[in-house]
Amino acid sequence: AVVEPSGNWGTHTTVQAAITALANNGAHRVIFIYDGTYNENLVIPSGDTTIYHLVGCGPMRADGKNTAGIGTQPLLAVTVNGGAGVALTWSSAVINSQLLVEGIRFKSTSASGAVSIGRGSFRAVECIFDGSLISSGIGGAAPDELYLENCSVLAGAVTQTALNVGPLEGVIRGCFFSGAAIIGGGSSTGNGIRVIDNTFLASTAGAGTSVV
Repeated sequence: AVVEPSGNWGTHTTVQAAITALANNGAHRVIFIYDGTYNENLVIPSGDTTIYHLVGCGPMRADGKNTAGIGTQPLLAVTVNGGAGVALTWSSAVINSQLLVEGIRFKSTSASGAVSIGRGSFRAVECIFDGSLISSGIGGAAPDELYLENCSVLAGAVTQTALNVGPLEGVIRGCFFSGAAIIGGGSSTGNGIRVIDNTFLASTAGAGTSVV
């Protein structure tokens, strides 16, 4: 599927329409999202059997600074702006379900985070989560797997929580967090976050739970 907002080409004009069209087919489906800002509150419902791979398409310009002013951070061409709502809610309660996101900025002012994830394997590459990335604890369960690579997770302030998850397995590489990181240790059947590599955490003691 190809999402392009003008409707001149592509298969859909909104990301949610593409997700809905591909729902419950039990296969790996890639959704290419063309350059632009999409004011949407994306929802992938519980029980959806599709393995979604959301890919932002368009130029990345390394002319921005992260919130700590450290290094450069790509300005991604595709933004999903949830406004006061969650930009992406993945309500999966199914073990071994998968969601992959790549090259997308998810933005929200919601206290529930920019992205809220449930059960399954969540993988993000070169994404910006402008607002927290939070496990919604669907059915009281944590994500089975969490993999973040070259991502930025930006809370509203360094005293707020940027990341709050408790996966059974996970790897975080080359990421930047602005705000507290609360990472649970998995469970008796998992190892929790096993690798944290080349990652920077900008927080303050005022957060109270700025721990990994």
